[in-house]
Amino acid sequence: MLAMDNVIVCARKAPNRGLTDALIAAGVDTHVIGGADVAAELDAKRAIDQGTRLAATL
Repeated sequence: MLAMDNVIVCARKAPNRGLTDALIAAGVDTHVIGGADVAAELDAKRAIDQGTRLAATL
């Protein structure tokens, strides 16, 4: 096991909430952004904006 403060997963082109659901069930604070949040349109500009705004709050 690795000790870490944050994990960022960027993969796939369709939402897969399995990891998110498992983390939430384990009481881990999670954030879903970009295509993982809304995969109807893959918009890199929106995902980068969401990621930047989220990082600024962490």
